Amino acid sequence: MNLDRYSRQTILDEIGLIGQSKLKKSRVLCIGIGGLGSPTSLYLAAAGVGTIGIMDPDQVDETNLQRQIIYKTKDVGTEKVIAAKKNLNDLNPEIKIIEYFDTIHAENAEEILSQFDLVVDGTDQFETKFLINDAAYKVNIPVIYGAINGFQGEVALFDGNNGACYRCFHPTLPKATIKNCAESGIIGSIAGVIGSLQATLCIQYIVSHQEQNHPLKPIIGELNMIDLLGKWTFNQFKVTKQSQCKTCSLQGSEIKLESNTIVCKVVPTIDIIKIQEFMKDDSKNTIIIDVREQNEWEEWHLEQAIHWPLDQFEKGIFPQKLNQTKNVILYCKSGTRSKKAVQILNRAGIKNALSAIPFLR
Repeated sequence: MNLDRYSRQTILDEIGLIGQSKLKKSRVLCIGIGGLGSPTSLYLAAAGVGTIGIMDPDQVDETNLQRQIIYKTKDVGTEKVIAAKKNLNDLNPEIKIIEYFDTIHAENAEEILSQFDLVVDGTDQFETKFLINDAAYKVNIPVIYGAINGFQGEVALFDGNNGACYRCFHPTLPKATIKNCAESGIIGSIAGVIGSLQATLCIQYIVSHQEQNHPLKPIIGELNMIDLLGKWTFNQFKVTKQSQCKTCSLQGSEIKLESNTIVCKVVPTIDIIKIQEFMKDDSKNTIIIDVREQNEWEEWHLEQAIHWPLDQFEKGIFPQKLNQTKNVILYCKSGTRSKKAVQILNRAGIKNALSAIPFLR
């Protein structure tokens, strides 16, 4: 271990060589390498966390670059985990990066999380956050929770085996949806603030672990709420462990992992020629749906597509043609919204929908 690299943090009494050694031996999984996962993973790599798992099924899109600072312009079109691994190792070649190209779901969550000491939640779906919480409880590791919405953000350490878990905070799945950045918009630096705080909680937890009176020991269930619109406000709210919690009031072995997040089939590459090739054998029974916003549709779209924005799916309003077709292909610019639309259709009993990888002109 090159101690010169970490000298500015090892001179802190609260970290020192012992804390640096703990960081080197630690294993952290970052689920979602987007607006939150980018700064979190970069700071964990810079701090010398020995093994970092990165999980994200998407490709780098040009619109990601405004806030997902782990990526560079040359990475556009590349699998996120491939680009992230290279850039993390460029920052710190001493650490090990483990890539996961999959989404987290009920079938793989327990196996994957059991290989790590803690997990960072950088996702933007309530269903996924519940799944991460439940799997982490089963394998007895904490969750570093983070969320952003416009100018607001939240950060907390949840650990159902030693205090409150995420379900103590949200007992049931909220009816509201988490809007993605294309829908609600975001200043990139605000994602950086929340992701940096998640990284800080990670470092504090690792360095103070198993030391009851360590000055860096974070408080389990302390929700930090930040509003950076106009007059900045910083508030803290203590989430208490609930005796009737659907997760942490049970034994880990009693919990059955469930996921409403559908692992979508993906069209390998998307451009007009490829879609035409996909459709040519059964074009009369295939419908292509563009789920982007009106201004995006007007800028460019596939000639064969119909326009049906994601918010219509979220309201339960579907195109009539869905009942008259054999195959449904949905696309957007980054793949995130089309996947969400597929999930909604699946829950409505429509199982013939595919989510397309980003369409690149």
